[in-house]
Amino acid sequence: MVHDEVSNSSIQEVAVEGLDGSIITATTTETNPSPWRAKLDRIKSHKFFMLGCAIAETIMVELIIVFFGFIYQFFLTPFFAFAFLLFPAFWIFISYLRSETLRQTAPHQRIAEAYVLGLTANILLFLVQMGSLRIIGGVMVLLFATFPFTWFLYFEILVAIFIIAIFLVAIPEELIKLLIVRHLGKRYNFETRYTPIALGVSACMGTVVFSLTMSVVQAYWSFGKIVPPLVMLGVEGGLTCSVHVLSVLWSSLSLSKSHFRPPQRAATPIWKMLIRPVIIHGLYSLCVMLTFFLWAMDLMNWTLFLIIFAVGLIVVLVALIYTVFSVKKHLLNPQYYLPLSMTTGDEEMEVELGENHNNSFVLSSEDSGPDSMDWEEEKTQKSD
Repeated sequence: MVHDEVSNSSIQEVAVEGLDGSIITATTTETNPSPWRAKLDRIKSHKFFMLGCAIAETIMVELIIVFFGFIYQFFLTPFFAFAFLLFPAFWIFISYLRSETLRQTAPHQRIAEAYVLGLTANILLFLVQMGSLRIIGGVMVLLFATFPFTWFLYFEILVAIFIIAIFLVAIPEELIKLLIVRHLGKRYNFETRYTPIALGVSACMGTVVFSLTMSVVQAYWSFGKIVPPLVMLGVEGGLTCSVHVLSVLWSSLSLSKSHFRPPQRAATPIWKMLIRPVIIHGLYSLCVMLTFFLWAMDLMNWTLFLIIFAVGLIVVLVALIYTVFSVKKHLLNPQYYLPLSMTTGDEEMEVELGENHNNSFVLSSEDSGPDSMDWEEEKTQKSD
C-alpha cells in the first residue's frame, strides 16, 4: 500500500480471482479524512453535542431578542422572551421526557437535532415571511390607490389575510416540520412507530421558539405596557403551541403509517400527509388574524376578546384530546402496519400492545423480524 502525503489518500492493490480462475489485479484509492475533519467528526459523534447545539442556539436567539429590546429601551423584554420557553419545554416533556418508555423511542441526540433543524428553518422562514408581508402590503396600497373604495379596502384585507394564513404560514410551516422528520427517518431510520411523533413534536417546538417569541415581545415593544404581551403570551403559548402540536401529530402519524406500512400498501405522498395539518393550522391562523383585525378596527372589546379566547381554548383542548386518542388508536391498529407477531395454524395475526410498557406506543418494526417469531415457534413445538 502506498500513501500519498499530498492528496492525503492511500493507494492499495487488490488481487481478485476471476470467473475463469485467473488473477485480476485492481488498484483502489481510499481517501483518508484530514485531521481537522476527523476531530470534527469525533465532536459531532459525542452524545451531548446536539443537545449542546440546541441549548446554545436557543440562548443565542433569546439574547439577540433581548439585545434589541434593550436598544429600544424595553427592559422587560428578557422576562417575556424567556417566559415563552416554558411552553415548548412543556410539550417536549409531555411527548418525550416524562417516562423512560418514551425516551427509549429515540435517542436524545435525534430529538435535539430535530429541534435544532426546526429552529434554524423557522428563523429563515421568518425572514421570508417578513419580506413577503412587505410585498403584500405594497401591493395592497397600489390596489387601493387604483380603486379607492372602502368596500374594496375591506375586500383586499380579507383576501390578504387568507393568502397569509394559508400560503405564508400554514403550508410552509407544516411542510418544514414534515420534511425534518422525514429527513431524520431517512438518515437514521425510525426505531418505533412512535418515533416520528416524538421527532415531530420536537421539530415543531423548534419552529415556534423564534417566531412566537417575536410575536410576544413585539406586543410589548408596540404598546409599551404589560397587559398586551401577557395576552400574547397566553394566545401564542396556550393556543398557538397547542395547535402546532395538534397539526404535527397528524402529519407525523401519516409518516409513521407510511414508513411501517405492509408491503402491499403504497407509500403516502407528502401532499396527502399535509392536508389535515394545513387545514387545522390554516383555520386557526385565519381565526387569529381576523380577531386581531377586528381589534385593530375597534370592533372588539376586552370582554368579547376573552370570550373568544376561552371558546378557542376549549375547542383546541377538545381537539387535542381527540387527536391524542386517535393517534394512539392508529398506532396500535394492525391493519396499517407490518404485523408485530404472527401465530401459527389458523390463528389470526395479532399485535402485542406491550402491557409492560404502559401502552406508550413503543412498537418497533424490528419486532416483525425473525427474532420475534422464536417464542411462537417454541410455543408451537411444545403444543405438538
